[in-house]
Amino acid sequence: MERPYSKIKYLYETKYNKANLECLLELQNHSQDVTINHSIIGYEELFNTLHFEILNQNQNISFFYHLLEKYQYDFSHSILLFISSICNACYINTENYFIHCYKRSPFIKDLKKENDYYRIDFDNKTIVFKKAPFYFQTLQQFSLAQLAQSQILSDCCHDSTYEICKNLEKSQACTALCHQAFHGTYYHSFVFYQNQCIDLNYNCVIPKEMYFSLLHPEIIEIIDSIDLNDKLKDIEFSSGKLLYSAIDTQIKSRLKN
Repeated sequence: MERPYSKIKYLYETKYNKANLECLLELQNHSQDVTINHSIIGYEELFNTLHFEILNQNQNISFFYHLLEKYQYDFSHSILLFISSICNACYINTENYFIHCYKRSPFIKDLKKENDYYRIDFDNKTIVFKKAPFYFQTLQQFSLAQLAQSQILSDCCHDSTYEICKNLEKSQACTALCHQAFHGTYYHSFVFYQNQCIDLNYNCVIPKEMYFSLLHPEIIEIIDSIDLNDKLKDIEFSSGKLLYSAIDTQIKSRLKN
């Protein structure tokens, strides 16, 4: 990433990585009886694995959540983990296994499937969501359903948003800043369509109002599908075009101020 982009990205995202990692390591130190795969790269992936194993093994759950409160953990990340696990489950038994496991979380009041969608009740909030492949099939967008099912872009929110918006008329590509698990913010892209938010990072579709109540995104840029190619034509990078376009918007805003 070229220097102007790196500086802005550092200011809003990268500089917080160390502080988040330190919180994770402290949590690991208090959970040594839980075995996790240390070959996984990235503090959030490690945290999600640790969190899942504590719930799965049904050990030290209350103490673990006490530590989460101590470190002011943003529980929306766990809700997104729960949603991702369910939406990426290929079999009913696997799906039910995840639901049974995640209901052990003291933050979860209820988690269940209702007809063709799922419902999570927590902290006086309700989030309903659908699996993205199923949602695209109902729209007869079979190529997008296949893309979601393949999970090829599951860790590439900017590229998956670009691919969906490019192929889904009257959709919008949105790039925003969201809260990291413990400290700071991170860049994230998702799709607006018919009052729904489509997010292939978690392979889910959530009503816009609920999605915003979960992530509290600070919107940087919204691009209509019809304007997408023209807006991004001067971005030289082969991937992450939405991210660089959003950072361009931030740079221009900072220069004005």
